[in-house]
Amino acid sequence: MRNLIQPSHIIPSLAAGTRRDALAEMVRLVTGFDQGPLLTALQEREAIGSSAIDPGLAVPHARVAGSGELEVCFARSAAGIPWGAPDRQSVHLIFLMVASRGGGDNYLETLANLCRFLRDSSNRTLLMKASAEELVSFLTTARELQ
Repeated sequence: MRNLIQPSHIIPSLAAGTRRDALAEMVRLVTGFDQGPLLTALQEREAIGSSAIDPGLAVPHARVAGSGELEVCFARSAAGIPWGAPDRQSVHLIFLMVASRGGGDNYLETLANLCRFLRDSSNRTLLMKASAEELVSFLTTARELQ
């Protein structure tokens, strides 16, 4: 079974300092969709409401035109990024999810599974403290992310 997150879709140390730059840096990892329209869709979604879902955590997501398969990317920011969260806390862990608008993928199920995985505080702690190598290993083998 293919894992949701591939090693090439992980940024252990995000360089961006703003939400806009973080989205742009993460979109560059996406291979199955046109990056320009994807970035626009994500920014429009963020303008409607922040994708920050818990303290220190954001899950930006979009469905866009294209025939690519569902892709999930992960980035970690040690410094934190202002994300427009209701609690005004910076975001440190970001999972970006993208799927084709008309695709038969399991977009909502995947989003729900990802949120369930992130509700476990031990998973969030590991994501924050792991070395780059441990992070890749954990994200590409976690049973919940398959």
